[in-house]
This record gives sequence, C-alpha cells and structure tokens, in this order.
Amino acid sequence: MQELAWENMLEMLIVTTIMLRENIAYKNQRQSVEHIFTQHSSHAEVAYRTRLTAVLDVIRFLLKQGLAFRGHDESNDSLSRGNFLELLQRDCEHYEEIAKVLNINAPDDSPSIQKEIVNACAEEVRTTIIKNIGDRFFTLMVDESRDNSLKEQMAIMVRYVDDHGEILERFLSVEHVADTSSHTLKEAIDKFFAKYGLSISRLRGQLQLVVIAVAKTLPIVETSFSYLSIIVNTVGASCKRKDALRQSQHDHIVTQLENGEISSGRGMHQETSLARPGDTRWGSHYRTVLRILAMWPSVMEVLGYVHDDAIGSKDRGAALGLLERMENFEFVFTLRRLADFLRKLSGSETIIF
Repeated sequence: MQELAWENMLEMLIVTTIMLRENIAYKNQRQSVEHIFTQHSSHAEVAYRTRLTAVLDVIRFLLKQGLAFRGHDESNDSLSRGNFLELLQRDCEHYEEIAKVLNINAPDDSPSIQKEIVNACAEEVRTTIIKNIGDRFFTLMVDESRDNSLKEQMAIMVRYVDDHGEILERFLSVEHVADTSSHTLKEAIDKFFAKYGLSISRLRGQLQLVVIAVAKTLPIVETSFSYLSIIVNTVGASCKRKDALRQSQHDHIVTQLENGEISSGRGMHQETSLARPGDTRWGSHYRTVLRILAMWPSVMEVLGYVHDDAIGSKDRGAALGLLERMENFEFVFTLRRLADFLRKLSGSETIIF
C-alpha cells in the first residue's frame, strides 16, 4: 500500500509539473523552448545567408576576372593573404552586417569549400552553355593541357553560331586523361558527350592534334622549338636584356620608316616583346614564331651583347652557338614554314589543335 501511495504521489507531481510548464508557456510564449529554438534558427539562417552571399560575390568576381583565390601566406599576420581573403576583409570593413557574420563565430571558408562552390558555379555555367547550343551544329576544339603536377589534361571548347548569327567560342571543361593518344581522347570525349547530352551528329569539323603529331615525328621541328625556347629565355633573362631588345626594335622600326620600307598608321608597330612557348599550349608556339621573325635583327643584336658581356667561356660559347643557329639556313627556313603552317591551322575551322 505504501509503495502504491508513493507511485500515485509521483504521478500527480509529474502531471502538475507538466501543467505548470504548459501554463507558463501559454502565458509567455516568448520564453518557450520551441519559440527560442525557432528564433535562434531564424537568426542563424539569416547569418548563414548573409555570409554565403558575401562569399559568393567574391567568388563570382574572382572567377569573372580569372584571378587566383589563395595567397602565398594566408596567416593572420600576413599583409597580403590572397585575393579571396583580402576581398572578404574589405567587405567586412565596409559593411557592418557582413562583418558580424564573418568575424564572430563564423566557420572558416576552407579551400575545399571554395572548390565546391567554384565547381558548382562551373557546372551551372556549363549547363547554360550546352542549353544555349541546343540542336545547333557546333565545332569541337580540343587541346592538351598539362597541369603543374604534370598530370595530363584535355581542355574542351566549342564554337557555334547563336540566334543573332554571331560566332561564339565557349570553354566547357578540363578533363583528366591518362595520356594524349587519340584513343584515350576519343573515350574522354564520348563520356563528356554522354554526360551532358551533346549529340555527336551535330558535331562538325575534325579532331586532329596536328602540331603534336608533327613535332613528335619530325626531329627538325622539335629541334627548332627547343632552340626557340632557349633563345627566348636567353634574351629575356634580365631586365637589362629586355630593355636592350625593346630599344633595338624601336630603332630598327624608326630606320625602316625613314627608308620607306614600312608604312606608319594607327595601331601599327606597337611595342612588343618575345613570347615564351608554353609546354601545354601548342598555339603559343605560333605567337613565339611570329614575334621572333618580326624581331630577328634585334634578337641577334641582343645575343651579340650577351656574347660580348659574358664572363666565362661557357656563357660566351652558348651565346655564340645561338647566333650561329639563327644564321643557319635550315633553322630559318623551318621557322618560316612553321609560321605558314601554324597560320593556316589557326585560321581553319576544320583542323583543330
């Protein structure tokens, strides 16, 4: 009987406590747990949206301008922590509502989160481009592009005509590939087409990695490209040599104008410099060949300075070897033919490299 009485008393106490809590919650709903939790969740959601919007604005700006996100030193003591963090800090200094959510109990925007957001933006842009292509005919442009870790990649671009008759070129993706053989690239392209619903029947043009194939099968072409890189690196090795090249080219143009060999005009004969050929962009070799042909006398003049100023016999011999190579008929003839060949490739809509 005593145990039953204690159980009844405990049950009454529990019921009374529940009724009191419900009564208090009814009288003052702002103090209820549900209301406090809901209010807290609402504030957290507003803060999250504000923080996410600020981050997305910075990411959108950096992507549009093609700028790097991370800095070399992102520590709090660094004076330049990279574009991403510096732009966020600027927003915090100018907008109080952003400063509150970014500086107080805000999680770090780690590089992995940045990459996820960038990938999401890229996916949306890619989807929009493919939707814009629709059922139109398009040309595929593919180029081998090796990253800093020397992993092989395939850059994919498309060219098509929009509703206004304007020719558009759009970058779509960079796909990792095991190698750059035709079989591997074809498999990667097939997977890309299947993933995004692109129809091979709407594709026009040919996929030929002509420059790569020629460079690997013709030693004379590969050797010419190697000497081009050495010449460009030697002439542009210091500010003194770059200044000497620009001055020599300026004097050369003035002499040609005075002798009537070339004509003057707006936008003509602008100051320029040699361009290094890239390992991952074969199109850059065309620009290198054109500039070195246009600046040939000036390049040889600077190499002469390098030879005369060289201290050791090794450096003097290297400069002399480059001068002799530039006077070699085979080297000059090869560069001229390469310039014509690359010009035709760059202007063709059916041969893509």
